[in-house]
Amino acid sequence: MRRSLGLSDTAPFAVHLIASPIAVAVVGVSPSRNATVCSFRGTKDAVDVLTDIKFLSKTFEPRAPLHPHTSNPHADDAKVHGGFLAAWLSIADEVCRVVDGARSRHVLMTGHSMGGAVAQLASAYLLGSLPETTSTHLVTVGAPAIGNVGFKRILESAAVPRGGLRFTGHGDVVPRVGGVLAYEHAGAEVRMEISDSSVAFFKRLNARGLVPGFSAIAPHVLYKIGGLVYAFWLFQGAAAASKAEEGEPSPRPPLALGGFGDTPAS
Repeated sequence: MRRSLGLSDTAPFAVHLIASPIAVAVVGVSPSRNATVCSFRGTKDAVDVLTDIKFLSKTFEPRAPLHPHTSNPHADDAKVHGGFLAAWLSIADEVCRVVDGARSRHVLMTGHSMGGAVAQLASAYLLGSLPETTSTHLVTVGAPAIGNVGFKRILESAAVPRGGLRFTGHGDVVPRVGGVLAYEHAGAEVRMEISDSSVAFFKRLNARGLVPGFSAIAPHVLYKIGGLVYAFWLFQGAAAASKAEEGEPSPRPPLALGGFGDTPAS
């Protein structure tokens, strides 16, 4: 987080880890930047959560009454996916306590996959309850649509730019699967391409730790920005532990949210 905010190692910076059995957030507060960053943990099971029939759509209500400028014929009927809403509500009080206490002028909500779903809910939940001088920015990566048109309208009013930035990988099914439930995306989409050579190079670096069928889900976990490819964690933790118990070497550490050079496959 320090690096993303351009902070030196000695600049004041507080980090808060907030966790429940179903959600995790890391909240960083920088007084010198007048900024708070809330990063929500993702999961490789986002599609499973989204399509679990136990989680029906639930009514969504922001923490404060809607401002007049958010009034529209759909906002009063805002519905969101119950599983993601439960995840957010399990940590909402603690996240809000830190954000309220920081009183930063800039608040950034961000996350990958399920983390992006929770980041959307956090942004919409805080609508109207922060000081008028505070702007809430939303940036998600590989996140699904999680609500109906009523929720979309609320999110468009809550987060800049107009519902946030959505980074999606070409061929990634996760951002599209919510359409089956008639959910709609807010914000502006930024489509990212990942080359076959980048996928092949990453697989060679982490051959022993990848989940089966990695190539099919690579568009969801690998993102190329400039000359670097960033990887979101998606490895076989249980399998690695089993191998270690059997005396086999464990796989190399995953490149979780790390970057590596886009080296062409030989």
